[in-house]
Amino acid sequence: MGHSYTIRQLYQATLIESANGAAMLLGQTIAGSQKAFINQMRAQVKKWGIEDAKIYTACGLPNGNLGKDAYPGVNKNDENTMSAKDMAIIGQNLIKDFPEVLDTTKIAHLNFKDGNKVTKMANFNWMLKGLSQYDEAYPVDGLKTGTTNAAGACFIGTVEHSGARLITVVMGARHQDGTDPSRFIQLRS
Repeated sequence: MGHSYTIRQLYQATLIESANGAAMLLGQTIAGSQKAFINQMRAQVKKWGIEDAKIYTACGLPNGNLGKDAYPGVNKNDENTMSAKDMAIIGQNLIKDFPEVLDTTKIAHLNFKDGNKVTKMANFNWMLKGLSQYDEAYPVDGLKTGTTNAAGACFIGTVEHSGARLITVVMGARHQDGTDPSRFIQLRS
């Protein structure tokens, strides 16, 4: 405890390193509590026409993994669920409303400064230039990975091609361990 971070640090840690604690702290800062932030997330996806998404956590972990920050009144095993189409709609709206998000999601490595300690963050989007699944035929510049036992390895990727922004979503890919590139292999097939 006793650490302080900028909003930019938390934002970068969330998008680059998939830092669950950073995502939760951002939600807390924005809305005042995890529950209030989740309610804001639910309202936002409804504005985008997504009616059947189930959202319980800011970070995507199962509700029961959050201890005192779990969403009240629901099962501890509940976790965020939505369709690939829903994820594409979210990605499309995010990029349309906040195109600068791509300035962060395309960063392969970044140092996170915590007082005198520096942690080198590596993006879990291994399709970025300089990372293990980079392929110049697919110059991906975003967007986000996610993994849970129930969902498998997931990825929403985006690339600019012939003047258009393409978004693709992979869900339920194999995830044997932290070195399994299956979600990126599926994106290319």
